[in-house]
Amino acid sequence: MTKKHPHSENVLTDLRDYWYSPDFIALMAKRWELNQVKSMLDVGCGIGHWGQLIAPFLSPDMHMIGIDPEELWIVKATERAKQKGLASRATYQLGTAESIPFPDDSFDMVTCQTVLIHVKDAAISLKEMLRVLKPGGLIAVAEPNNVVSSLIFNNLTFNDSVNDIIEPARFALICERGREKLKRGNANRGDMMPFYFQEAGLKNIQVYLSDLADYFIPPYETPRERLTLLELYEYSKEGWDETRRELQELFLAGGGLLSEFEVHWKRLRKSKDQMIDGYKNKTLFSAGGLIIYLISARKD
Repeated sequence: MTKKHPHSENVLTDLRDYWYSPDFIALMAKRWELNQVKSMLDVGCGIGHWGQLIAPFLSPDMHMIGIDPEELWIVKATERAKQKGLASRATYQLGTAESIPFPDDSFDMVTCQTVLIHVKDAAISLKEMLRVLKPGGLIAVAEPNNVVSSLIFNNLTFNDSVNDIIEPARFALICERGREKLKRGNANRGDMMPFYFQEAGLKNIQVYLSDLADYFIPPYETPRERLTLLELYEYSKEGWDETRRELQELFLAGGGLLSEFEVHWKRLRKSKDQMIDGYKNKTLFSAGGLIIYLISARKD
């Protein structure tokens, strides 16, 4: 029997702490008035990165709860909270975005990061998040458009042929259509969040972008660049954050042909190998590109 790996196993790394610059998080804390938040729910918390990142900006007497369907992540989030001095103010338990195990009107703030791109139906999960939010409470989600990364250049790819530039984006889009058809989410749902918010009856919707680009400048001395390098080496064993088998399944479900997949796979492997070589030789430069939307509103 094949061992089932916990969700997001390859991507729940400390690189997530570098998706935003510290001063940007401080600015969002002011915009969201996080110092007024005494009770917060972090939905799909993983090992705790997002909730623990914003926890220092909440009310001094706040209590934070994180829920996740993976028991292993609950254990790791709890351990991580202890390491950050949050043991008395942060607890973690099993739960899903589709069925949150708390009564109506329980929290001052409900939040999630890169969760609604994974759920079967984002509207259902959003409705459930609003159910447990107090009237006047803040809902804030951080969700990306991930296909954009397929069209971000570096100095090694800037002069590639138009076909070599367009085809990875086409591949990514077909895979996401397949992911949606298989009811596994869509990695580009960040673009749809304002629509989902309004459909849920929310008003005064605000949308911001993370201010940090995924840049690469030799000698790659920032913590983010070093962590990216480590992840690149790890991902080079397969593809990116999904295996060849998983990507093939998504591509075929999205309407792609098996013969096409082989071509795309070779192109993907070449791209990853090129980036790794560029890192090794310190010849890779990129301003990067990272689209993470931060969408918020308050419940009437």
